[in-house]
Order: sequence, then structure tokens, then C-alpha cells
Amino acid sequence: MADFEVRVVTGAGPTLTGLGAFYLTRYLEAVRVTFGNAVELYEVSSGGEARALFPLLRDGNLGVLPLLGQYWGIWEMPPTDPAPGRAESVWDKTVRAVDEYLRELGLAEAAFIHPPHVTDARPFLRLGWEVIPRYTYLVPTAGEGAWDSATRRQLKKSRESGVEVRTAVSWEGIYRLYREGMDRQRLPHAPKALVKGLAARGTIYETDTAAVLLSRDATAGYYALAASDPAGHGDGSPTALVARVLEELGRDGLSLDFVGANTEQLCRFKRGFGGRLVPYFQTRAVFAKTRKFLKGMRRVLRGD
Repeated sequence: MADFEVRVVTGAGPTLTGLGAFYLTRYLEAVRVTFGNAVELYEVSSGGEARALFPLLRDGNLGVLPLLGQYWGIWEMPPTDPAPGRAESVWDKTVRAVDEYLRELGLAEAAFIHPPHVTDARPFLRLGWEVIPRYTYLVPTAGEGAWDSATRRQLKKSRESGVEVRTAVSWEGIYRLYREGMDRQRLPHAPKALVKGLAARGTIYETDTAAVLLSRDATAGYYALAASDPAGHGDGSPTALVARVLEELGRDGLSLDFVGANTEQLCRFKRGFGGRLVPYFQTRAVFAKTRKFLKGMRRVLRGD
């Protein structure tokens, strides 16, 4: 098999289709505008064929995950040889090429979140990467009949409360709600420029107390950002917003990717819409020995 090479993608890059394609196309555009030369898209190739793409956002000597980036990982291209053994070999060598390239860049650490069609985590494990399982819900636009009773009650409550869902004319309202929510939880928030860039590439729906940013590609819609005012909790706004999003996506025959269902409270809300649980995974590598030792010591001290 020909040697595997990694190079920076120049120009528009190949056309991608499938769940998560938005994040290596229009989302990547917004990240580029926000972070400039700190972000690149790379192609892994062998024998003149593109085997995979992967983005990299550098913060010093770290390859970091940009906030609001659901799938920021290695995009495996469709195999040209359908034989299972051949496809596994190509994928294994692709991951090894990425690992080697990141080490050559002098990175101390790197992290990715891979799209759902990437299912084989074994090459990462063999190379000593940490593999973290993650999940999302993919919701068909089948109507309220697929929802659970609690979700239908919330929608009824929103109607009785006179909640009105409208298309926002500005991104600033959802950014304010998002920023305040992150501050309350003492969590980092995405830069204002990134939220503005995503809003320019999507649609914001809002009520008086909550808002949702819907992104989309040819495969699905993405629940890219959602935020609410605690003063409005209980008025059914989040459910009314999802109902509107599903209605809009239904016109184009698209499902909704809830972009994560990994905390208990959010899972209870999101699974009420009758979606299918879809697994994917995150990977993290620590290349610098000193950094790896310190991380290991912190885990021991925490009792992990």
C-alpha cells in the first residue's frame, strides 16, 4: 500500500455528505473567521486517493476543541475497496498517519470528536489515545405522535401560556442568553464572533424567554445552540422551539441532530421527542511525557 501523507487542504476542499458534514464545511468557515491562521483543514491521502479529512485548531502547542463544535474530528472518506479487511487496514493507517503528523507538529496534546459514521476506535486505543463514548439523538420529523406524554404536555402548556415562536432578526439575543447561562454554570463560552458567524450560516428561532440556533446541511438539521432565561422556566418555550425546528426541517425531509445527549438533565428533555440514540466518540492524546505524567498524577490524587 502506498505511503500515507498529510497535507493542508487549500481551496474549497471536497464535497462532503452525511451526518455532521456541516461541521467540516460551514462551521469550519465560521471557526476560520474567528481564529484565523490558528485553524487548518488537512487531508490524509495514499496512492492519489483522499482517505480522510481532519480539522485542527491550535492554541499554542495544543490541538483543542472549539466550543459549539459537535463533530470536530477525522472524517473518514468512503472506502474505494469494499472488502472489510482492506477498509480496516486503510483506516488503521489513516489514524497512524494523523498521530504521526501531530507529533511532528510538536503538539503536547490533541483532541477530536469524530462524526457518527466513524465507528472503529481501535486504532486510537492501540496508539494510546483516550477514547470517550458520546451520544446524540437523531429525531425524525414524524410529528407529535412520536413524543412522550411529558413532552406533549409541555407543548400544550406553551400554547396555553401564549408562547410565540418567531424568527429572530438579530443574533445578539441568543448570545446574551447563552453567555449568561455559561456564566451561571461557571463554564467557558464561545467567542462572540463565532456565535455571530454561526448565526449568519443558520436560523435563530426565539420566544420571549428562550432561543435556538438551527444549522443544517443536506443530511440533517443541527441544534447548534440553545439558551433560555431562568425566569421563563416552566412556560414550555424550549419544547415549542423544538416543535418549530422540527416543523421547518420536515418541509425538507430532514431529521434533527440534537448534537449531544451526554448529561442526565438534557437527556430527559431531548429523548422526549422520540429520537434514535446515535453513538459517536471523542479521542484525546497526550504526546508530551511530562504532561502525561502530570495528568496521570492528578487522576490518582482525585481518585479516578
